[in-house]
Amino acid sequence: MPAANRTRLYLESDSHAGPFYEQRGFRRLTTRPSEMPGGEIPLMEKVLAPGVHEVASLDISLSPETWGFETAHEAAIGTHFEEARKCNPYLWNGRTLKLMGYRFENGVFKGTCSESTFAAHLAWRDWGAPDASAYNLFGSAILKSSDGALLYGVMSDHTATAGMIYPPGGNLDPTDLTPEGKVDMIGAIYRELEEETGLTKDELRADRLLVAFDGPRIAIAQVFDTGRNAAELRENIIRFSANSEEQELADVRIIRSREDLKDPAIVPFARAIADELLP
Repeated sequence: MPAANRTRLYLESDSHAGPFYEQRGFRRLTTRPSEMPGGEIPLMEKVLAPGVHEVASLDISLSPETWGFETAHEAAIGTHFEEARKCNPYLWNGRTLKLMGYRFENGVFKGTCSESTFAAHLAWRDWGAPDASAYNLFGSAILKSSDGALLYGVMSDHTATAGMIYPPGGNLDPTDLTPEGKVDMIGAIYRELEEETGLTKDELRADRLLVAFDGPRIAIAQVFDTGRNAAELRENIIRFSANSEEQELADVRIIRSREDLKDPAIVPFARAIADELLP
């Protein structure tokens, strides 16, 4: 498991060294009494950027095992989902695939998924991913325009990720399984891409395949050359989304430079992928 999956560094600073670490990206969480007279020990953390790596191949299987977190918290999960639906009645408790373990070595990503409800995923997400043995594995389509930009979607208000900005993509579900019980991650990426943007496989040229480790989130990201300029592509995607039944995208953001990545609504894994791909 790569060190890039670590999301935070924690340290206990010397009582006088706090400013030194703050200049290097750490922030003070709290303090504890010092064993030496004359001060307190700052407890500090630094948030780490997601790690992005090249993927040579994927081998992800379905396990018959149930997700222990879902079983143990079934009642609380149900209550949480009903409360969430009061705020967003468009939420639907479908079936998803939750990554329960993985290895990433020499460009080969191997993992095992269990089937679960979306309600369990939502509770796990909203409660801060308390089951550290599980991950949210999903596919992302990185659209590159002919004039060198990347295009990210702005999620509509009725989605579970309202207002967030990231590449087209979404959670895995049982329709992404092959008859042999393997997860067709690339097929899932094409499925989500067509649902959100109207773009099909025949219109795109697949380029690099990446994985972005972002704490409990792991994105398998297929880069696509679209052959269209960014403005035309954005207009076409917005028009498609507005006329679709789901209307998942409220807008499309054109990313041309790292200055365009400063919007806090851009999800960390999406920012890290753009930083990897932009010149």
